[in-house]
Amino acid sequence: MDDALAEAHRLHAHGRATFDAAALDSAERRFRYLAPRAGERSGEVHFALGGTLAALGRHDEAATAYSLVRRLEPRNLAALENLAIAVEDG
Repeated sequence: MDDALAEAHRLHAHGRATFDAAALDSAERRFRYLAPRAGERSGEVHFALGGTLAALGRHDEAATAYSLVRRLEPRNLAALENLAIAVEDG
């Protein structure tokens, strides 16, 4: 799990830094694969998925991911802020 999550984060960072949609698409697929398997790290995975979707301009889907993070981690203020941005941009 840790290696797969690290690779998904690497793809996300690379995609954002280079505006490489293919890398972001790969990151999205990996985060979606990991999400149901993440257990106690599910909030982290959904948060990263939200960021990936937002970077792809899919703000409604990003809002859904951030909403799930808020249910899993009610004190996650970054998820609340990103949710507000995604709703505004969507």
